[in-house]
Amino acid sequence: MNHSYKNFSPSRLIYFKESEFLDSSNEKDLVASNDHDLSDPEVVKGEGEGFIERIERNSLARQARRRKNRAERRKDQQVELPDLDESEGAIKRFLSRIERNSLARQAKRRANRQENGVQLLGLLSPVSPNDTRPYEKLVGKQIETQKRKGITNASSVLVERLIKDPSLKNMPKVRVEWLDELVVKVSGKDLSLKDAKDLLTEKEFEDYCVNAQAVIARNLYFQYKPVTEFNVREELIRLAEVREEYKNVHIFKGRNVLLVAHNEVIEWDSQGDSNRFIKKSFELRIESDHPKELDVLRGKESLLSLTEKKYTALEKIETAESPFTFVFDGHGGPNKIYLSSGKISNGKLIESETAVKITVRELFRSYKVRQEKYPSSKDPAKKDIFINSGCYSANFIRSFYNLCDKFNVPKPIFAGESEYGQFGYSEYASLNGDKFFDAMFDYSDSTPATLGNLINHDIRNPSSNISIYIPDDENVTMQLTENERQSSQDQSGVDRLT
Repeated sequence: MNHSYKNFSPSRLIYFKESEFLDSSNEKDLVASNDHDLSDPEVVKGEGEGFIERIERNSLARQARRRKNRAERRKDQQVELPDLDESEGAIKRFLSRIERNSLARQAKRRANRQENGVQLLGLLSPVSPNDTRPYEKLVGKQIETQKRKGITNASSVLVERLIKDPSLKNMPKVRVEWLDELVVKVSGKDLSLKDAKDLLTEKEFEDYCVNAQAVIARNLYFQYKPVTEFNVREELIRLAEVREEYKNVHIFKGRNVLLVAHNEVIEWDSQGDSNRFIKKSFELRIESDHPKELDVLRGKESLLSLTEKKYTALEKIETAESPFTFVFDGHGGPNKIYLSSGKISNGKLIESETAVKITVRELFRSYKVRQEKYPSSKDPAKKDIFINSGCYSANFIRSFYNLCDKFNVPKPIFAGESEYGQFGYSEYASLNGDKFFDAMFDYSDSTPATLGNLINHDIRNPSSNISIYIPDDENVTMQLTENERQSSQDQSGVDRLT
């Protein structure tokens, strides 16, 4: 019976040297000739034993050569192998030193945490990621406001909503002792928190720390960075630089301005203006800031009028020349702003069947069209500014920014009056119908409205919590301020839920 090379498995040849494989004298050993009947088990067995013997000889020879080479190298290098017992002892002593050093470092870190300023906030030391007290302080003003309204479970409800903000998950990990270079404004001067500590009351110092913890935690989250001392200190430097860059950006002066208002009316206020949102005093104050153009859109009660104003607003967003400022004043939700309906009742948003609203997607679509006509400028003074004074404005801003990321669209500057998952409040007694708007003008009847007034001014809104978001140079979301400071003055007027 004739057999070809394919009857042999290639794996049986891998141990042969190249010279052996090519040597014609060895072909009879490697390949079954026509004289061999491989169907005979004894023949196959003999062939296999020959292979195995040669493999074993080659393997033993190689092992012997390796042992000889190792011995010669050790002799040349004069290396003495340690005694086994001595080696084990050295290893044990080394591990013992590591363990002692590790325990010492842990004890030192615990001592540092206890000695530093964390206890000034009334927090645990070390701070537990599950500790809710930092969050309670962050929404302290709203808790007090709701308690004045007779809502007894305000603390637990507001904190529960705030903790749902994924960007604040690591807020308790931002240590107070890492914030010593935070720039704060005291008596009109910019000072580091370390230098300003003796000039601040314990409450003011606590407010600065809590707000900084929130801003730093959010910005590191937006950049996908872990909370470490290095990253926190680096973010403080970046935050100070960007605030300085944006502080002189005008909100209305020299800009095309669009104001969109909810249609709610009230029976009386101190100014004799029945419109609850976008008061006449606010319009006049903006006009004194000399905008290029000012448009005010407010629907009446009819569905036709409200719908017309909605689509007129979206069209103006698409077509208004840069620089452009959009302001909405009215009731809001996490992903909607309302031109009618949308009130908060018993902690819940009520939307009627005929409610006219602009969803975050509708607003983004118009903004996207706008960006195609008027691409965003790198100059902060020429960037578009969007402002939302309604409830849940931080949720709305973040949803809008997420759409910008999804479709790779440059983000505008975006300011909101309320914290993530929180309500917004304003007072009838404010100069411009809302202390959020008063703060833009530095509570003055002549100072131009700037982002710096919102960033640096001691916000005297006793009920709401203002946040400003911007895109950094890489279009990554960055929060400039998260202000929770409370006024020591007694504020008159009626709280209004927006």
